[in-house]
Amino acid sequence: MPLLLILIVGSYSYLGDASFFRLSPGAVLAVVLGMQALLVLAAYRHRGRLLAAGPVDSASELLYQFGRKLRKLRSLSLVLLALCLFNFGWGELVHDRWHFQGLLAPLAEVIWMLPVVGAWIGFWLLEYPLESLTADQEALAAALEGRKFAPMPPRWAYVLMQLRHGMYLPLVLLLALALRRLTETLLRHWGWGSLAYGAGLAVTLAVLLLAGRLVVWVWSTSKLTVEPLRSRLETMAAAGGVRFTDIRVWHTYHRVVNAAILGPVPMARYFLITDALLARLDDNQIQAVFAHEVGHGHHRHLWWYLAAFAAGGFAAAAVASAGMSLWPRYDTFWQITNYALVAVFLILVFPLISRLCEHQADWYAAQCMAARPQPLVAVAGGGATEVTSAVAAVVAAVDKSQESNDLDDQADYLGLEVAEAAPPPRLPPLVAGAERFAQALLAVVGLTHRPRDRKGWMHPSISDRVALLRRLARDPKAVEAFNRRQRRLRQWIAASLVVGVVLVVLATIYGG
Repeated sequence: MPLLLILIVGSYSYLGDASFFRLSPGAVLAVVLGMQALLVLAAYRHRGRLLAAGPVDSASELLYQFGRKLRKLRSLSLVLLALCLFNFGWGELVHDRWHFQGLLAPLAEVIWMLPVVGAWIGFWLLEYPLESLTADQEALAAALEGRKFAPMPPRWAYVLMQLRHGMYLPLVLLLALALRRLTETLLRHWGWGSLAYGAGLAVTLAVLLLAGRLVVWVWSTSKLTVEPLRSRLETMAAAGGVRFTDIRVWHTYHRVVNAAILGPVPMARYFLITDALLARLDDNQIQAVFAHEVGHGHHRHLWWYLAAFAAGGFAAAAVASAGMSLWPRYDTFWQITNYALVAVFLILVFPLISRLCEHQADWYAAQCMAARPQPLVAVAGGGATEVTSAVAAVVAAVDKSQESNDLDDQADYLGLEVAEAAPPPRLPPLVAGAERFAQALLAVVGLTHRPRDRKGWMHPSISDRVALLRRLARDPKAVEAFNRRQRRLRQWIAASLVVGVVLVVLATIYGG
């Protein structure tokens, strides 16, 4: 959703005003703020109806139902922002009448977003009591189980945390835009105008590649110091060929159960593990989740994401440029078409790419969690009975670093019962590895209280992920088909990127 926010603001910066309604500055401000305030009021009334409907199975169920409503209202807040920018003069008011131009233009873009940010803050304030109720129930369960539990943060600390997590991407992109404009302006002022455009692009790319360093600061993180866990995680990353800057604890007041890899380049690449995940999962489960993030790095998914974004952007630009060349009278229409195609890519195409990459990272993690380093099915390339050297190295290294890896430990982890007289037969290594990672996934989704069959924008449902893992672990033919699908994905991205660049160049030359 932050990407759509940036797309709306960026498209207005490029297209400019097309207001159908000419309102006074005071009326424009009233319309903009009033629309967003109505959304907050709608959220307030919906929360009241949920509370009045009677008891539910748990506070987490109430929180989930309210969260579904908030997602719809956030989407509507973006639609209303676009309406106010393009049709009610909100953009013109800030840019022209309040004189946020030139080097101050990035501040104008920040102000354009403020009504939406204000509405989202209102949503988080309304969500806080339900989050607190959920935390109270979790604290009671923790006390009964004899484990520690972090208290709920104060209201505004909770809102600030949500703001940091929800708005980091607009912050990075606006910083890149501001530095690009500053670079271009200074070079033109110094008489090096011919270098301005290229230097501006280089600065933008540098900010995006090094953004991981900014994000770990914005998100409130600290170095992971828990041993021997850290050493084992470092071993897994090194064996997977993933260089990085640090493994850090992501402080969320124990409200977020997640892990992540940030940054496409090693000098600004970080692994993040939330405090809640560290507190609630055992070391084996944490290693399984971490192996998934290593899988993203091993397969260079961040680079493929960037290539996919570039391909989508070039394809949209090529269509718009060709349209403007052939039908110059409809210049505005083709400019709008450009941004509409980018929005379609973000909403419909990119999730398909991301979900395939998530499945591949899952499969990599399953192989890393295999019980013994005997021949496994390759993640990518090779025959159906081979194993990539990286996965074999990870399995060997982790097995070596574990203090205990006997049958009882494996059976306990998988939730199996071991008869003292006759222990059950050992699971095939790949099946055991897939099951270990599947159990870690199920543990995570259990802590987040999300339905197992719910898909995310970038993630398949947990049910789909677990089902695919179990099928791959038992069926070499399914693995071969899976690998072919992954190869085709990369071939399509690479081909689309090349074709998009060629079409943009041809359309530009033809249009010129």
